Amino acid sequence: MRSALVALTLSGLAICAFADDPVPDKSGFTLFNPTPDADLRAFSTDRPPKANSPYTVDAGHFQYETDLAVFGQSNSEGIRTQDWTVFDPTLKLGLTNTVDGELQITPYESVATTSAGSTTTVAGVGDSLLRLKFNVLGDDGGDVAAALLPYVKLPTARSELGNGKVEGGLIVPISLNAPGGFTVIVMPEGDFLKNASNSGYHGALDFLVNVSHPISADMSSFRSGAAGGPLTLMASSGRDGI
Repeated sequence: MRSALVALTLSGLAICAFADDPVPDKSGFTLFNPTPDADLRAFSTDRPPKANSPYTVDAGHFQYETDLAVFGQSNSEGIRTQDWTVFDPTLKLGLTNTVDGELQITPYESVATTSAGSTTTVAGVGDSLLRLKFNVLGDDGGDVAAALLPYVKLPTARSELGNGKVEGGLIVPISLNAPGGFTVIVMPEGDFLKNASNSGYHGALDFLVNVSHPISADMSSFRSGAAGGPLTLMASSGRDGI
């Protein structure tokens, strides 16, 4: 936990250190006074990497993002779990020049658990996420961008796929333009989660670093590493493009 707090402090210092000159004022644009097409910022998404982007959707504009399919597998103490998610769209609506509202839904999720040669499969609608993204720096350009991303998990999944409880947290994605054409995203996260053993809740801290580099005009490669507590470490890599 101490390392995550130190990382959050260093991230805040990075925002101050890399702050850029003021950008043109677009603060007058809202949901009901949309940003003109000529003033739209570059298209930015929160997928496929694990890191979230600090950039918001322009005021009065709608953005649709989705994965076609996501597969995950784990094996712990002789129990193997395979998880399929199909079409989990995120719907985004620009509310102001630096704030957007987001809804992530999971229309179909399938979880197969194998233990002692027996497999049990449950499938159905998964949980949903409501999020607000507040960009605090660099939404319209610069070498650093940062946002506050509070979220609430809505328990829309059937009991076998979710815990049936409301949960939430705060994510702080920070993007830095690094030498050599690399982009680095550091992302501290604090969560308020339901206890597995009783009716109470507990806090959790995570910290993710994502490094990406363009391969071509429409494709980039990325690698992510995330830590959650002293014993949890995960990493991913891949490519994304249009």
